Amino acid sequence: MVKEANKAIESNLIRTVKYLRLRRNHIIHAASELTAEFVKTLKYDGPALQKHLEAKTTIPAVDFSSEAVRTFTADETISLIKLVRICVEEIDNFLAGELEVEQVLKLLEQDLLDRHPELKAKGPAIAARRVRKVKKRAFELYALRAKTMEVAHVLGVAI
Repeated sequence: MVKEANKAIESNLIRTVKYLRLRRNHIIHAASELTAEFVKTLKYDGPALQKHLEAKTTIPAVDFSSEAVRTFTADETISLIKLVRICVEEIDNFLAGELEVEQVLKLLEQDLLDRHPELKAKGPAIAARRVRKVKKRAFELYALRAKTMEVAHVLGVAI
């Protein structure tokens, strides 16, 4: 279902997710001191992350080099939520680009037929309905814009 990866996820995205994970872990586990890994991340990755993310978007209240990771201002909380959204979108876009469209459509059809066995019936009206539902679901889940005839071809139905 996944193509051979022709590019890697951007390293700054990985570092950002790592920062978020380490900060979350520090708070959740009520650590009194930063872990060596977190200190190293703040020192070596912090300035590069700051520069990289400031070039992409305005995240005004996050200082990726600061060791004051237990306290949050309202602006910083909003910025961190925005940062999580940005990371999720970038990862989602990367993964979506790696999916094989035909496999996605076939899996969506199988899921549809499992949930709605009445759509297994023969006939052009049922086939057209099945194609519409798979096409719609592909867009909802993967932002995949497939043409009706392409979906019909992959599903092996004539409409």
